[in-house]
Amino acid sequence: MPTRPARLCIRPRCPNLAVRGGYCATHQNLTSDKTRAPSVGRGYDKAWIALVAWYRRLIGNRCEAVEHGLRCQYRCAAVHHIDPVSLAPHRRLDPTNLFGACRSHHQRAEATQEREGRPPAFVLDAKPLWKSCREK
Repeated sequence: MPTRPARLCIRPRCPNLAVRGGYCATHQNLTSDKTRAPSVGRGYDKAWIALVAWYRRLIGNRCEAVEHGLRCQYRCAAVHHIDPVSLAPHRRLDPTNLFGACRSHHQRAEATQEREGRPPAFVLDAKPLWKSCREK
């Protein structure tokens, strides 16, 4: 029985042929979680899980983003840190540093935080009291 033809690596702009799982031999190890620290090592311990559960109940499991004066009505997909844990580790479990976001708003918040080093406007509009907290 003939084998199916080899396909290109699914990594953008990679001309190599895929070996297994859609990636070539060069990019195969980049997709592995073996080198990534376990969730507990990244700060997702029992205290974090309990805080996220409590916070989602507090906000009604809805996205907190406010744009053009309207609150997003989608389900909360992630609880986001307003000040990143890398910059403010002492605020890791601080409820005033959390923001419930739908998938779309969480991706936008992460991108803005990475690109501009600050939370996006829809986060700060939703939490006007936190502006003064961040300045302390």
